[in-house]
Amino acid sequence: MNIKHYEPAGVFNVLSQELDRWMDATSAQAAARAWSPAADVEETDANYFVRLDVPGVDPSAIDVSVEKSVLTIQGERSAPADESGRFTRVERLQGKFARQFRLPEVADDEAIEADYAQGVLTVRIAKKQASQPRQIAVRVS
Repeated sequence: MNIKHYEPAGVFNVLSQELDRWMDATSAQAAARAWSPAADVEETDANYFVRLDVPGVDPSAIDVSVEKSVLTIQGERSAPADESGRFTRVERLQGKFARQFRLPEVADDEAIEADYAQGVLTVRIAKKQASQPRQIAVRVS
């Protein structure tokens, strides 16, 4: 008959380590799917400004579009290339993102510009010119 030493805590330690590993992987995957860059929206007398924090995103990987008064900004931050070895921890999120902003009626969706500098995307949306009061002449037939 063989006698084996049984260590109940050892089983729980292994189980705990496996659960931690699984939860870390699940959390990272969920976070990557849910990545949404922080945004500020500012209104001035003549414009609206939407600023997104997108450091590490290649500007050519960002798409800005407008359709039916909805501004859509989407893009992707690629995973960093690791040439020296393997990562032991990755906290900076990567993957695809998309943000949408409903534009007010006074926004001119024909006058939108986007600039990228120092990891910040700035989208300027001009306001439509307010109609000025004018006199209408009455014609006599």
